[in-house]
This record gives sequence, structure tokens and C-alpha cells, in this order.
Amino acid sequence: MTPDANDLCVFAVKRGIIEGRIDPHFYLPQFQSIISVIKKNPYVQLGDIAKFSKETTDYSEFEAGTFEYLEISGVSLGIDKYSTTTTSVCEAPSRAKMRTKPLDIAVALTRPHRGAITLIKDKGIIASTGFSIIRDADYRVDKEWLLFVLLSNASLQQLLQRSSGGNYPAIIEEEVKHIYLPLLDSEKQIEMVNEIKQSLIKYNQQLDNIDTATSIARKGAFERLGICLPDYRPSLFSYTRLRQIKAMGLYCNPHSAYLNEVFSKLHNSPFHSGSLEDYVDVNPAINRTQLNDSSVVSFVPMPAVSEKTNQVVYEQRNYKDVKTGFTPFQRGDLLWAKITPCMQNGKSFLADSMPTEYGFGSTEFHVLRQKSERIHMPFLWVLLSDEHILEAAQGMFSGSAGQQRVPDTFLKKFPIILPPIDMQRELADEVLNALDQAKKMKKAAELEWAEAKAQFEKELLGE
Repeated sequence: MTPDANDLCVFAVKRGIIEGRIDPHFYLPQFQSIISVIKKNPYVQLGDIAKFSKETTDYSEFEAGTFEYLEISGVSLGIDKYSTTTTSVCEAPSRAKMRTKPLDIAVALTRPHRGAITLIKDKGIIASTGFSIIRDADYRVDKEWLLFVLLSNASLQQLLQRSSGGNYPAIIEEEVKHIYLPLLDSEKQIEMVNEIKQSLIKYNQQLDNIDTATSIARKGAFERLGICLPDYRPSLFSYTRLRQIKAMGLYCNPHSAYLNEVFSKLHNSPFHSGSLEDYVDVNPAINRTQLNDSSVVSFVPMPAVSEKTNQVVYEQRNYKDVKTGFTPFQRGDLLWAKITPCMQNGKSFLADSMPTEYGFGSTEFHVLRQKSERIHMPFLWVLLSDEHILEAAQGMFSGSAGQQRVPDTFLKKFPIILPPIDMQRELADEVLNALDQAKKMKKAAELEWAEAKAQFEKELLGE
């Protein structure tokens, strides 16, 4: 690991705790202190009380030709919530192999300390091989209690301890089995589960209310423009007119029919004003002559972007560290994810509050830069982050299964609606103000949920 100013660079460990690994990261005091607290009371290792499933699928059970696929990105961090993607058997990603059953616990093996861990509630879900699947637990452990123990900081830190790698640390299943867990009596487990579940239910309800409020704000923007976008109706079969294929290069997949339906609504709007490329440059270059190796720029990896909220966390790095292998952009640009599922999840943001003039981000972003005063970029963000637009855009995906993306040639042809600039500003302000209010509400909800988790962990460790 590369230490920063707050890291302990020199430390010693007792010979008795050496267990075959010689990497210093493994023995950091922050990890050892957690384990020492756990070992003060009855404890077990995960592999002693849990059985892991290696069951995979050949897709023969899916007569309809589709299945529900769970990717790591489909698991919400730390809150036992997930979403799946309906996937065609013939286009299944190579990692879509792990059979699951209700009450299985799926543990993400990539960056496991983030808490992409969930209890499977539905039948027939196929998970990525990027998950470890816990199938059974012995009589001493309640399955739901085990889930929340794995989501506790005490467990997540151990998963980080046993991971390897740089920016994307990963862990193997055998190492997962070695993490230490406190072992409480059954009655106490049930009591703790009931308490933490009530807090989680309240937290998720608060998040749903926030999502509803922001969705209403977004929907209001389209309705005020006289556009009623249809809801997506999944179908295995669709058609695309030849002239549309020639004009737009549409990728014919189950979303193509819905894409055409949405595009038709946009084309028929009195505010239809041409294509996206008429008003913005797609993936333009930046003026690198103003940068040298020591220049400070902003850095935005995909995980730093929140979903559908225009929220982003900027890192600051030297230009020499990011000048190759990353997507360049500048202050005021709009970044929009081009690869599934990041695009589906609304990973986009306006770089209007970026602390530096130039930034570099994930190569999974398209960069849109204003070239016409007729378009207000915050308004464009409202359009492109709408759930209907994100659903429709899947009809433009091209590429091999698992690496599908919206090419810039398709994005340039996206039909644009442009009301008068004052109305654009007004509508964008309404949505962004609603999102700002939602951010405050979410912060309060997260604080309450953090307190509930802290109480759970306090009882877990007997403190």
C-alpha cells in the first residue's frame, strides 16, 4: 500500500499472530485491533459455520430465453438491497454463471469492503462469478443476523485486510472463509436482527420517498413541455425501420422498439430542435498545452458519481498521473456514462463546480461540451438523466455481451427538445433544487441509519 500522511508507516507485530502471510498491509494495527476485540468473547471463523455454493448454470432451466442477472453494481452498498437485469440467454455475459436460491447471501469479491452484500429474496436469479455465494449456515447462526454481521464494519475491514490489489482490491473465497465473527446466543441474534431490520426498513422508506419526490420533479419538467413519455414494456421481439437503421445505426435489441417510441414522442414535440450534435460537441479534446506534469487536475472515477443526482466527489491529482488512460474534460462539461449498467443507473454529472479547470475521468464516460447558446447544459442533464431516456438509450447499445455501450455516433443523433432558454433554466432549476433538497433529506436519513449500525456493532462486539 502507499501510505498517506495519516497512515502508520512503521509498526511491529508479535510473532504469534503471523499466519503465513508476509504482506505488511495484512498486519496493520487497524485490522489487528478489530480481531483482538472479537477474540475477547466467543467467536468463530466464517468457514466454520457457513457452507458456500459452487452451483453454476448452463441456462437450460430458462425456457423463456431470459433470466434475471445480478451484477455487483446491482447491489446497493450496505443496505441489503439489489436490482437485477433481464438478460437474454444468447447474450449472457461470461460471468453470469452462479445459481442462487432464496436466502443465499451474495458477497462481492471485488472491493468487498464497500459492502455489496445482500440476501437473495427471489427465485431464479443468476449472479456474477464476482460473488461468493453462502448457501447454508449451521444451527448456531441466524441467516439474517449473519447478513448484518457481514455488513458490519468489523467484517468489512477484515474483508479489506484479506484483499489484494491496488485501486480495485479483490478477495478470494478461501480468504472470505477466514474472517472472524463474534458468536452470540440465538435469542440475542434475533433481538438484534429485529432492531436493525426496523431501522433499515425506515431508512429504505425514506430513500423511496426521496426518489419519488425527485421523480415527480423530473416528470413535471417533461409534462410542462407537453411530452408524456411511455413506460418501458419489455419484449423479446422488436423491429426497426430500415430508414431508422440507416439514419441512426440502431442496434437491434429488445429495447429498440421502446427507443423508437420515445424518439417518436421527442420528434413530434413542438420543441424538437434537431439532434444533440447540433448543440454540443461529443467527446471533444481539451487544450493540453496549458498543462504540465505538476499541474493539479480533478479526477473522477466512476464510483465517485452518484446515481441520478448530479453529485460527484472530485479527487485532485497531478496531470502526469492521469494524462493517459483516462477521459479528459473541462469545467462546464457534462459527463454521461456510456456503458451498461452505469448508464442505466444514471451515472452522469455536470462539471460546473469542479475545483480545477481540467479533469480526467473514467473511460466509461461520454463528454458533452456546449457549442450553442441555445442550449442550457443543466437542462440537457435533466433530459439525459431522465429514467425514460436512460431506459430508451439501451436500444442504442452495441458491442459484445457484457461490454455494451452507447457509441458517440448514436449519441450525436439523439433528438433534442429545446424550449426557450428562460424555460430551460426554470425547469432545470426546479429539478436541481428538488435534488438539493433530497440530498439534505438523504443526509439526515443516512445519519440515522449510521447510528443504528453503530448500535448493532456495539452489541455485536460486546462493548
